[in-house]
Amino acid sequence: MHTFGERRNRTRISIPQARVEVSDGTEEPIFAGEPRDLCSDGVGLESVQELPASSSTRIRISLPGQEPIESKAQRMWQRLDEEP
Repeated sequence: MHTFGERRNRTRISIPQARVEVSDGTEEPIFAGEPRDLCSDGVGLESVQELPASSSTRIRISLPGQEPIESKAQRMWQRLDEEP
């Protein structure tokens, strides 16, 4: 069952103490923090900065008690909140 406006067809979960780093090939990550949610085909992030749509973007997901997972990543969409 989908709620009105819900387009996802995979269950998203929140994992306490999970960490995500997004990098674009530079030394410092362009995003580092907790993911909003995770599913088998995506990660939801909340950031005040615009993330690049670059094909060279990489993601590293660290879950409690597990080895980190690294992969190439692609920004699928981003909603920028307007300032008040």
